[in-house]
Amino acid sequence: MKMRFKVEFADDSTAQVTISPLAIIGWEKWSGRRMSDMGSEGSGVGMGDMCRMTWEQLHLQGDTDEEWDDWVKRLVDIEGVDDDLPTHGDEGT
Repeated sequence: MKMRFKVEFADDSTAQVTISPLAIIGWEKWSGRRMSDMGSEGSGVGMGDMCRMTWEQLHLQGDTDEEWDDWVKRLVDIEGVDDDLPTHGDEGT
């Protein structure tokens, strides 16, 4: 499963972040939930979930040394990126 988020910061910078399994493990430890729980009824991916996974990934990559609270305060927007491209032969539909 690939998850990708686009984030925008207060300084107008943006990043597109692909979440790795190790970042998901960090999110699971933080949230006390399992990735498989996200598909169950009454559950799903919340704003905090998306932000935390993105922070975990950027932290793992060395792209931020900020603590969670400081980093998330700088966010202006976050959204999922859908890169589902049509499969071969479906371009015309």
